[in-house]
Amino acid sequence: MQDEKKSGGAGFIAGLKSEFKKIVFPTRQEVIKHSVATIVLSVLVGLLITGLDIAMKWGLGLILVKVKVGIWQRRTQKPRWYVAHTYSGYENKVKMDLEKTIDNRGLQDVILEVSVPMQPVIEVKNGVEKKTDKKMFPGYVLVNMVMNDENLVCGKKYQRRYRIRRSRIEACPPF
Repeated sequence: MQDEKKSGGAGFIAGLKSEFKKIVFPTRQEVIKHSVATIVLSVLVGLLITGLDIAMKWGLGLILVKVKVGIWQRRTQKPRWYVAHTYSGYENKVKMDLEKTIDNRGLQDVILEVSVPMQPVIEVKNGVEKKTDKKMFPGYVLVNMVMNDENLVCGKKYQRRYRIRRSRIEACPPF
């Protein structure tokens, strides 16, 4: 029993030697076989990744061409003036909401101008003249834009405040 348990470092080294003798090292043929298999697998994975990259580049190219054509069509259509109906008193709020939506969605090339027409009016109260602006068309906001489905959705977003109906839209001349 004493012989089996050698003291200190000698027992540790003896254990390492016995464990080291249990290790089976591969032969030269096995090393070559595993190396060739690893290289072939790496080449095949590389070819697969290259093929997927080419396919995705081609597919994205088609998508981008369609998007560019859509942007080109939006820019080539002639913008017209449209009337957006809103509740009276909400005209400036609707104008601010539309301008914010235009900035957020990047529609500056499609929706060119949002306007609440005002006219200067001189009011006389208690003998004092006061210059104020009065809305020319209460309850309406004028929008200069190229009409498409994206703009129509933009117009329907705030239905309680305003709406643009495609079937009822009529262009009005600019001022």
